[in-house]
Amino acid sequence: MDSTNAPPPPYDLFQGNDPQRQAFSATDWSRTAVGNPDSWPAALRNTVALMLDSRFPMFVAWGEELTFLYNDAYVYLLDKKHPAALGAPLPQVWPELWPQVRPLIESTFGGQATIGEDVPRMIRRDGRDEPSTFTLSYSPIRDASGTVAGAFCVIRDTTARTRLERRQAFQLRLSDALRTHTDPAQILATTAELLGTHLDASRVLSGDYDCDAQLVTLHSNYTFAPAVALVGTFPAASFGTRNFKTVEQGDTWVCDDMANDLRTSTGDIFPAFYALGIRAAIAVPHQRAGSTISCLIVNDSKPRRWRPDEIELVEDVAHRMWNAVERARAELALVQADRRKDQFLAMLAHELRNPLAPISSAAELLKLGTLDTERVRSTGALIARQVGHMTGLVDDLLDVSRVTSGMAVIQDEEVDIKRVLADAMEQVRPLMEARKHRCVVQTAPGSVAVGGDYKRLVQVVANLLHNAAKYTPEHGRIEVALEAGDDHATLKVSDNGVGISPELLPSVFELFSQAERSSDRAQGGLGLGLALVKSLVELHGGSVAAASAGANAGSSFTVRLPRLAQREAAAAPVWPERGSAAAGVSLRVMVVDDNVDGAQMLAMFLEASGHLVAVEHSGQAALARATTESFDAFLLDIGLPGMDGKELAQRLREMPQAGKAMLVAITGYGLAGDGAESLRTGFDHYMVKPVDPLAVLGLLRDKRQN
Repeated sequence: MDSTNAPPPPYDLFQGNDPQRQAFSATDWSRTAVGNPDSWPAALRNTVALMLDSRFPMFVAWGEELTFLYNDAYVYLLDKKHPAALGAPLPQVWPELWPQVRPLIESTFGGQATIGEDVPRMIRRDGRDEPSTFTLSYSPIRDASGTVAGAFCVIRDTTARTRLERRQAFQLRLSDALRTHTDPAQILATTAELLGTHLDASRVLSGDYDCDAQLVTLHSNYTFAPAVALVGTFPAASFGTRNFKTVEQGDTWVCDDMANDLRTSTGDIFPAFYALGIRAAIAVPHQRAGSTISCLIVNDSKPRRWRPDEIELVEDVAHRMWNAVERARAELALVQADRRKDQFLAMLAHELRNPLAPISSAAELLKLGTLDTERVRSTGALIARQVGHMTGLVDDLLDVSRVTSGMAVIQDEEVDIKRVLADAMEQVRPLMEARKHRCVVQTAPGSVAVGGDYKRLVQVVANLLHNAAKYTPEHGRIEVALEAGDDHATLKVSDNGVGISPELLPSVFELFSQAERSSDRAQGGLGLGLALVKSLVELHGGSVAAASAGANAGSSFTVRLPRLAQREAAAAPVWPERGSAAAGVSLRVMVVDDNVDGAQMLAMFLEASGHLVAVEHSGQAALARATTESFDAFLLDIGLPGMDGKELAQRLREMPQAGKAMLVAITGYGLAGDGAESLRTGFDHYMVKPVDPLAVLGLLRDKRQN
């Protein structure tokens, strides 16, 4: 036979530098069922050639022995089984998968192509087992006669896609949960459970961080056996000073293996982590105003190489969870504030009706005209007392408005806190005596000087003493202790009264906060006193704290104020006594007020004191009368309709007959700055309703003397 017509020898399937072709070349094929590659059937050679040139993971199971051949892209699926798996029977290579693979192989050898989508498998990637998914396509390999001689499998790794889909589904469930829950604790618990289940973690918990005390309070929200709940307060240093510094700075802390990480494997840190079943962890801090206030922590009971997408997911979940928690807390605070507002309005109505009832009865009694002089005097005194009570309520409201809006003016002078205490005690003594309280006062030796507003500090202490007396039953005990440190003066007011419930204690200094009333505790008040105390103390650079062991266990309030260097405090200002009308002294006075009853009552009082009084109820009428009559003084309501009191005062100043008259502004608002503005617009004096008639008489007396 002519050698020139002989068929060429088979080409070398394994020629090349890629690792798998070299592995094929190095394999002793004589020990395999397929034998020397040069003798392989064309169908097998062609399929192997196609497989080796592909970048998709592929394998061939050939012949009755299902000899296993695969390309380089398939090697990572074998991990340590490579290269021994090359040329071995498929059932021996994958004994753990053979029960699932066998039906597919048999179907393929039966001539039917098959496909499996997103088949789950545990694959070792970067030294750790990870759940993965693959789509498998099996095709029959036919020999020259058309008989199926092998199975050809093309594999596509769908792990990235299925992870993304799973993550999106998780985020959707999380969004639904965060949207439906309004309780902060439930938000934390639900988020932890969803995240722990999704990551297959052993523990997910949240922690609150106290930066000043360097303490971490952990709330275990989700655990999976064998992990146990981890709750309690721990020093931040117990987690490793360097480790916690990362969290404190706002950076995510990640550890794959506590035992082999230099940050956790030295000293006493690892034994503590190991005892708690923590071998891997992620901690994501939550910051507010640049300071870490809490963190979300994920634990695993075995070493775990956290993937970047897992770390990113935990950070995203932490951000969304804390946003939801803060939203829920804000909404809860609004609901509570709204409830306190409603309670306050109800209390305000109650407090105003109390004095209005005797005033109304007294007015009806006076209308009868049958009272003797003594009864008229006692009825008038009753009305004056009740008006004083109502005035006090309004003053409290205005005080809170001024202080909380930052418009309160604090006089800065040297004040002896002992004198403050003495004056405050004098104000509250009648209530204490009426309720038969025993009051024990202990003070530090010498003077205790602080810087501030004497009147406002008396108001602070009087409010605390009044609060103690109001909520301490008869024959109760009230203790006052004044201590002088090097830098601070500390005043503590304690009682053995009804105490403060744990639910109310955190909000006791908030506006409108007040314990629930009962028929035997209807002591009155608007729940403004302690809010005012806190605001005034803070304006003085101090602090106030409340403590109570609960209902019927008494309570204590502690005020700390910066102390001045020890020296005698400045003398308290001496205020002049209020003036009274002198017999035989009369001035011509015009009262201008659109409140008819108020104007008439003030006019009647001034007339009874010997003055000549005219009454008008509008600015226009007052101007018209002032052009025909002369007056020594005008008492002008600021809130007149049409032409207000300020404009009326300016126009009166322009009139020759009224240019030297005394102008007194009267207002029912009394906002900070109103007095100064009134004086700038031409008034000589400024008074807030309800005006003190004796104070008006004093102004008229001074006018007469000048």
